[in-house]
Amino acid sequence: AAMTNVESCESDKRKALATNCDLAETYAKSARNHGLPFVHISTDHLFDGSQPMLDETAPCSPVNNYGFSKWLGERAVLRAHPQALVLRVNFFGWGPLYRSSLSDWILNSLEQKSKITLYNNVYFTPLYVGDVISLTHQLVDQDANGIFNLTSSDRLNKYDFGIKLAKVFNYPTDLISPSLYDPQQGTPRPLDMSLSNSKALKALKIDPLTINDALNSLAANQSLKKAFFNIHQHL
Repeated sequence: AAMTNVESCESDKRKALATNCDLAETYAKSARNHGLPFVHISTDHLFDGSQPMLDETAPCSPVNNYGFSKWLGERAVLRAHPQALVLRVNFFGWGPLYRSSLSDWILNSLEQKSKITLYNNVYFTPLYVGDVISLTHQLVDQDANGIFNLTSSDRLNKYDFGIKLAKVFNYPTDLISPSLYDPQQGTPRPLDMSLSNSKALKALKIDPLTINDALNSLAANQSLKKAFFNIHQHL
C-alpha cells in the first residue's frame, strides 16, 4: 500500500505522508506487537540524483515530496519495528491494466507499432519483480533487517532499457527515440536513481543481478501477462 504517483504526492502532501509514512508505521507497529517480521517496500527516489550507484549509507536528499514521504516512512517503520526489513527497489513486470509498469507501457506501445521516446539522461537500476519477490523471501528467511538496496547490478538509462527490452521481445528498435528529461519542468525528479546492491549480494551470497537476466526472466514469465491483464481494480 503506497502512494507512488509523483505529481499526486506533490499536490496532496498530507495524503502522501498519511499513506507513505503514517500507514507504514501503523502496519510496522502491528507486526511488532504480534511478534511478526515486517518488510517495508521503499523507493530509489530518495536522493538528488547527483551521484550514481549509491549504497545504503548515503544520506537521503529527496527532491520531491514522494521521495520525502517515503524517506520519512523508512524512518518511521524502523522506529516502530527495529527488526524490520526495508527494501529500496525499482522493479518492472507484468501488471494489470489500471497499473501498468514501465515495461508494460513500452511493450504495449511497440506491439501497437506506436513510436515512443525514452529519456537517455535518466539512470536507474531496475530489477524484475519476480526476482524482487524471491530474493525478499530469502532475506526474510535469513532474519535480515535494516535497509537493503534490492536492485539490478547494472546502471542504465531508460532509453537503453527500452532498446534492450525491444530486442528481447523481437520488436523493432527504430520505434524508440531518445530524449532529454528537463528536471526543471514540472515536479522535480532525480536524474540518477541508480543504487548499489553490493550489500544484498553479499548477504544472499549470489552473483551480480544483470539487467539481461532480469529481462529474460520477464520474457520467460510472459504467461503471467494474461493473468494480470484480467485483474480489475475494485474500489
